Amino acid sequence: MRTARTTARWIRAGLVLTLASVAATAAQSTATPNRLAQSASPYLQQHANNPIDWYPWGEEAFERARAENKPVFLSIGYSTCYWCHVMARESFEDPLVADFLNDNYIAVKVDRERRPDVDEPYLLATYALTGRSGWPNNLLLTPDLNPFFATVYEPRDSLLSVLSRGAQLWDNQEQDLRGDGDRIMAHVMGLMNTRQAAQSIDAELLERAVSSILQSHDDTNGGFEAAPKFPRESWLMLLLHDAEKNGNTRALEAVARSVDGMLAGGIHDQLVGGFHRYAVDPNWQVPHFEKMLYTQALMARVLVRLFTLTGDTNYRDAARTTLDFALTHMRDPRGGFYSAFDAEDAGGEGHYYTWSREELDAALPDASKRALAFQYFGLDGAAKHNGRHVLRIATTADDLAREFEVQPGDVQNALIGIQRQLNTQRATREAPALDRKIVLDWNALMAIALAEAGNAFGAPLYRSAAQSALRFVANHLVDEDGELLRVYFDGTAELPAQQRDYALLGLAHLAVHDATGDPNSLASAQHIAQTMQARFHDETVGDYFMNSANSALPRFKSRDDSSFPSGNSMALALVSELATRTLDNAMRHHADTLTAALSGHVANNPLASSDALVTADRLQGGHHGAHQQLSQGRVRGQLHHRDGGMALTLSIAEGWHINASEPLQNFLTPTRVRWQSDADEPADDVPLPAAKLYQLDYSQSELLLHEGTLDITLPQPPNPDDAVLRVTLQACSNEICLNPTEAQFRILARPQQATDADTG
Repeated sequence: MRTARTTARWIRAGLVLTLASVAATAAQSTATPNRLAQSASPYLQQHANNPIDWYPWGEEAFERARAENKPVFLSIGYSTCYWCHVMARESFEDPLVADFLNDNYIAVKVDRERRPDVDEPYLLATYALTGRSGWPNNLLLTPDLNPFFATVYEPRDSLLSVLSRGAQLWDNQEQDLRGDGDRIMAHVMGLMNTRQAAQSIDAELLERAVSSILQSHDDTNGGFEAAPKFPRESWLMLLLHDAEKNGNTRALEAVARSVDGMLAGGIHDQLVGGFHRYAVDPNWQVPHFEKMLYTQALMARVLVRLFTLTGDTNYRDAARTTLDFALTHMRDPRGGFYSAFDAEDAGGEGHYYTWSREELDAALPDASKRALAFQYFGLDGAAKHNGRHVLRIATTADDLAREFEVQPGDVQNALIGIQRQLNTQRATREAPALDRKIVLDWNALMAIALAEAGNAFGAPLYRSAAQSALRFVANHLVDEDGELLRVYFDGTAELPAQQRDYALLGLAHLAVHDATGDPNSLASAQHIAQTMQARFHDETVGDYFMNSANSALPRFKSRDDSSFPSGNSMALALVSELATRTLDNAMRHHADTLTAALSGHVANNPLASSDALVTADRLQGGHHGAHQQLSQGRVRGQLHHRDGGMALTLSIAEGWHINASEPLQNFLTPTRVRWQSDADEPADDVPLPAAKLYQLDYSQSELLLHEGTLDITLPQPPNPDDAVLRVTLQACSNEICLNPTEAQFRILARPQQATDADTG
């Protein structure tokens, strides 16, 4: 990489060039739309009236670059990216920039949300060259699409100098730049594709990963590291997995503290719900105001899991408001979900979500309500964002009740009215732009979140919404040949689906199957997994390529879990979960070989592979959460928090049964449900609903059996703060009996925080 970095320094040195040396006169802006006007992408259409002769990513641009032997200027962004907008206004709408680009480069625009197979390798190239990355991501490429220079946002004058120096070097040192580009692309391919030697994924690796995450945890504000502060949902799910499996209360407290901080902060929309993408400060107070669909889905899944583990209804309610926000504000009438809300509006970045003192006074004319709101939302201090206030939760209703000497219920009712008044006023503003692009993998992720919430809360609305999202995919993201497509926008569906689309769509069908028991959803998941394997599986190495073989770029592999789970992690989750629900030994073998193929990367980079680490650990040690598949999916177990107590529901597949607690035959395993006890004596069995007598083909005498659904009310566990429910059962059909299954369901109470008095 030394030569490539030298090239970058050469081009950087060109920043001292005067603008007069770039072009003597500015070209006149043209009102004629460029090629991007026909693109099914809001982001590309935002650049359709630029004076730049933009091409979308495709062979037409590459053929021209090769024919004219010109370098490619590649600019990657997305429609709700704030700095993309700034650079567009400053540079891409500027006639001087356009004139120079049109004369010296082939300019290509890419919507990263449509093309992760283009975005990820070039983002890695930018990081390799500069030590930083982000969007807009701007690179200079050889006509063979190999990068020799990269940068992110650049002001207009700086960009002009970069372009000038790049063109000058291409004219004078083309072969050097081609060599640099070859080396950089080879470096990127090595990082993304090289299989690392297989290693053990064991309890010690999980412990090390959890310990590393906890070391970076902000024990005061929640979250990880300083600022900018991202939710890091994959880390939160890894900590929850360890809490479920091993009773790690410190991991649980870190998740709860982080989620509490987000729920109280400006990163959480305090009026209508939903989460912004990240916070710019350590305290979650001031967000970067984008709202992404995948953020809502990932955070909803964290909240659902946190509720099922702890029974804390605050997390259930927060999950509901998050999903309700997506259903109300981001849903297409036909069931799909739009991509994102912009960070800025007509008033500037975050103006829609923030408040001046005058706006607050007008929205809350009653002085007593205004005083209550100012304390609750922390509005008495200095404005936090461009002279405007960001709503956050600064105190509790109980504290306010004591201060104002009223009942807590009266304060809560007053706050509900205040939120309605503020939301009514906010709704009169011009809202940020909504990217109405519907992306397959993002929609699949939202369907998973909805199905899991529907299952955990007993909410038919969410289950139905998950099914509607999958129907949208079937009706609008499948071409005439039955092939999956990745993106739908404004009546047009296009781009072949990528590996991550298949993996998440398969998992979405599994989530719907788990929530509804629909066998067709299970069959769909199996078919999708088989198709994914046929199209993207690397038969030599054992993992998956992210793109198809006919791509203009080499075939890359996505293995890092960052703001979005990687394709290989989701593939591992799909085949592993299928292995727990079917009698298909080949699927279990595939899960084991994929785990081996990823194990070196996971072992060497556990924090960048947290989703894969959780799946691999479950594959070896089983699930411990509130929803589990027993007896190869023939029985679904769900632990519920209900009316201050708990219940276990066992849903038995049609044509199957489980034995009674006394099955009348010694060779059959009885069904037992019991709280684990630390005492030497075994715990008492929980009484089961009445069983029925059946005569089955394989038995000459009657048997006492259960079929259908068993709803079992559970007694109070012996240790409510850390309770493990053990379930033993054997599933049989009229023809065969499977091996007995034992499962454990864990619940944890959130640890109480020590006060100053407690600690002395």
